[in-house]
Amino acid sequence: MYKKYEPRISKKENVMLSQDIRKIANDIMAGDIFEEKVVNTQDEARQEAIDWQHWMSNQNLSYAEMADWAEYFEGLADKFDLREEFEENGII
Repeated sequence: MYKKYEPRISKKENVMLSQDIRKIANDIMAGDIFEEKVVNTQDEARQEAIDWQHWMSNQNLSYAEMADWAEYFEGLADKFDLREEFEENGII
């Protein structure tokens, strides 16, 4: 008649996934998620860097995450001729 339900993931994986989802939801609610924005001007790029520095100071980022952010800000620095300023301020 009906097939028995068989989960696709184990109970342990389900618990781990639930914990991850709760952490992400808590981070979002606490404002701990920083999202890249569309940046159109030099001033917006500077403000993005300032906001990121503030956000990043409360995070535990991996080397890979730091490298991703450095690549993002290097792109902004090149686009808006801010490389020297970003290097002086520790953005890149």
